[in-house]
Parts: sequence; structure tokens; C-alpha cells
Amino acid sequence: MAVLQPKVPFPEFTPVAAAPDLLSHVVTAVLTRKPKLVVEFGSGMSTLAAGLALQKLGLGGRLLSIENDADYLAATRRLVEANGLSSIVEFRHAPLQDFKVKEGVLRWYSPQAYQDVTCADLLLVDGPYDMKCRYPALPEFEKRLAPEALIICDDSRWPDFAEVVNRWAEEFPQWSAQNLETVRGTSILTRSAADPASH
Repeated sequence: MAVLQPKVPFPEFTPVAAAPDLLSHVVTAVLTRKPKLVVEFGSGMSTLAAGLALQKLGLGGRLLSIENDADYLAATRRLVEANGLSSIVEFRHAPLQDFKVKEGVLRWYSPQAYQDVTCADLLLVDGPYDMKCRYPALPEFEKRLAPEALIICDDSRWPDFAEVVNRWAEEFPQWSAQNLETVRGTSILTRSAADPASH
């Protein structure tokens, strides 16, 4: 993380904030894959880490941060502005809405927040807070991802989100998940090159 050299140091890590080991994977993904567009569900430490990595690359990459909590979004925006990242990071407030699934209804971000996204290279999934409600991330966003896109998910050690990842594997066999031993568990998903939908 020291390679990023933030103008304003990262705040003290809290139990709900993205852990340093996850942020390390995010930074590595940005620096090695050189994405043009990063999209994240759930703002916070990951916003600052990804934004600083994009700034370090200097290739014009952008980050779209989608957050349902207006106060948390405002706090993250202040941190981003303090680090001179306003031209790289765009925030969108997206209140949670009902999202119908076969088992019932989940609370997911308003689709208006991402309906104009067509080719994201990196997707970060760390929200909403209710981990079961993160299921829509892949069915809603798969068609908006670039062919070689990468998905990084936090919290896969917790049963509720591990269940989501397992469900994705069943319903989207063209995607494979690698589970990493981090503090809260990290799942990294990649799409098969043979998937016709990726071309």
C-alpha cells in the first residue's frame, strides 16, 4: 500500500472497512491490468486505494463508486478530494430498491446508478451491507463487463456471501472463482475465454 503515497493517510481501519489485505489485491489488480473503468458497489477504503492506483498509472482510468448510504458516500468523497482524486473518482448515490429473485425479494442498488455502464474492466463488490443482497451483482452486471474483466469480492469467509458465490458458480458456469485466504475472505472471479458472451 505504501507504493500509493496518499497525500492524506488512510483512516484507521475499522471492523466494517475493507481490510489491508483486500486492498492489496485491489491495488495489484489495478496496477497490473490497467483498467479503463473500475466500478465498485460499496464505497470506502477501496475507493481510495483503487483511485490512488489509477492515479499512479496515469493512463486516464476512471472509478465509478456506487453507494447507498449518503453519509458514508460524503465521508468517502471528502477523503478522495483530500487526495486529489476528484477527476478520477465519480460517486453515485444509489438507494436500495427491491430486486426480485425466485426466492423472494432482495434489497439492491437502484439500476439508474449504473444503467449507462457498458464495458467495465474491474468490478469490486463490497456492498450492500446485507451480504445476501449482493447476489444481483453478477446477474445485473455481467453484460456490462469487458470480455477480460475481473471481479473482486470481499467477505467470502462469511456463510451468507459464500452462499452467493456458490450460487453464481452454479448459475454462471462461464465464471470461475478463486478464493483467497484473507482476513474476511476474498473471491476473485474470471470469465472463461471460451464464453461466447464475452466476445
